[in-house]
Amino acid sequence: MNSKAGRHSFGESDAEFLVVDRSRPQHHVRQFRVTAQFTGGFEDVFAKGDNAKLLPSSAVSNTMLAFAQRCIDAEPESYAAALAQRFRTVCPAAHIVTVSVEVADLEALGEGRERTSFTFPGREWQTAVAQSSSGGCLSICGGVRDLRLFMTTGSTFKDFLCDEYTTTPVFGDRALGIRVGVRWFTESPDTDFRSCRRRARQAAVDAFAGHTSRSSEHTCYVMGNAVLAACPEISRAEVAGVHQTRRLADMTAYGYRNPGQIYLIDDTQATTVAVEVIRPPDRLSE
Repeated sequence: MNSKAGRHSFGESDAEFLVVDRSRPQHHVRQFRVTAQFTGGFEDVFAKGDNAKLLPSSAVSNTMLAFAQRCIDAEPESYAAALAQRFRTVCPAAHIVTVSVEVADLEALGEGRERTSFTFPGREWQTAVAQSSSGGCLSICGGVRDLRLFMTTGSTFKDFLCDEYTTTPVFGDRALGIRVGVRWFTESPDTDFRSCRRRARQAAVDAFAGHTSRSSEHTCYVMGNAVLAACPEISRAEVAGVHQTRRLADMTAYGYRNPGQIYLIDDTQATTVAVEVIRPPDRLSE
């Protein structure tokens, strides 16, 4: 049969480990999840069983750990970029190397000067993706995943498209919950990622809290636009997630009124939302 390998990739997914810095009285612990993917350039590996260009899984996993130790104080973006460039060097057959990183800082317990006990974080993660291509191009993005936000007022939903199956009521004032990921893309590996992350996340949260939402879609765009405004070094931002249904519980069966106090949480079905907010090329880094 005259066939050939089409799109193909290999890699290591969701390698999870802790990085512990005990060099200071107040210890610092970070939880990592790292994925590395090698795409293209390995036709003979798949079609002929020729492993000459294949980087073993032990090399990939061990490099993740070694670079985590070397980059113990680095931002997730810098760590991801260092890994991507290393993998491109030792595995030059890959057309594209993509490294995805999720980081969460454990929370120290106690008020004392020497904090050496920790609790694992909630669901929010810092994220970073670095992609190194065979042409020498390196792209980097930072972000935050599972950012959960809720407003008790200041959200409306009206003037929407209706058909014979529409049962959604018009809301002049409603509670709104969303769970989103925010990603921002930079053009330079020399970016101050720590400052950019701090400003981007704060801008997204402040935008959510400070605007009147017309819909989840509107809210996501406002958040992405605020990230661009706060970070001139960012070329584009993506906000994607779900509208989380928070419906009023019906308390009438047992004689209670519910004036916007008790809400039921149902996250099984979710309304998805995604928007990319792009800075015009001539406005970058004004």
